[in-house]
Amino acid sequence: MKTTTWVDLFHGDDAICAIQIPMIQRDYAQGRTDEKTSRIRRTFLQALHAALTDPSKPALLDFIYGDVVEGRLIPLDGQQRLTTLFLLHWYIAAHECVEDQSAAVLSKFTYETRFSSRDFCRELSRRRPPFPLEQLSEWLNDEPWFFSAWRHDPTIQAMLVTLDAIHALFMGTTGLWPKLIAPANPAISFHFLPLQDMGLNDALYIKMNSLSPAPQIRLNPVNSASAAIPGLTPPLQAASSRCAARRFPRASPWPP
Repeated sequence: MKTTTWVDLFHGDDAICAIQIPMIQRDYAQGRTDEKTSRIRRTFLQALHAALTDPSKPALLDFIYGDVVEGRLIPLDGQQRLTTLFLLHWYIAAHECVEDQSAAVLSKFTYETRFSSRDFCRELSRRRPPFPLEQLSEWLNDEPWFFSAWRHDPTIQAMLVTLDAIHALFMGTTGLWPKLIAPANPAISFHFLPLQDMGLNDALYIKMNSLSPAPQIRLNPVNSASAAIPGLTPPLQAASSRCAARRFPRASPWPP
């Protein structure tokens, strides 16, 4: 296990070359518009905003589990947080006109759940909005590279909702990129635990999902290893929470 940041995953002796959300995972859920998810998204983004604007409030986002295959991180728990962090990194890099070389890490995040989600992430990582803007999703929808069929992809639509929420919260900020990528005393970090370190493999995840009667994403605030951020079926969420609590006691409770 190591404590790291989204960008730092791609650096160091055990650096990965990509984050790949696997086909077995659910759609991105933090951008759903129901009341419960909206509350979770708002609370999460406010915590990230506080971490980046107030040095006394760093955010430690608990555990992210995954398999590393040929240098690619395939997350099994943490998909939702990693996706929101990808969107936040993209927004701040674009908003602060970060040099392409520094922002190149954004192209290393991809979805395999649908071709459209994968293509959107690739295209998004290449684009820079003409700030200031009223609504980010409106600009994206009007871009010639944005396919009309993408309006029917639930992951893309959820990403647009989250991007609008990020824009509303962060549009008045500056100088956040250095804080976001700082390797020492990072504002936002998490514990990364490869499955191999847990003595597990992705076969367990597949088996757990096969036992679940329906592909539901849990959005209940639970004081668990995944800190109420959706991404696990109930059986595996319980298993991962027990494992994390047994091996790595939580340093502090993290809000959803």
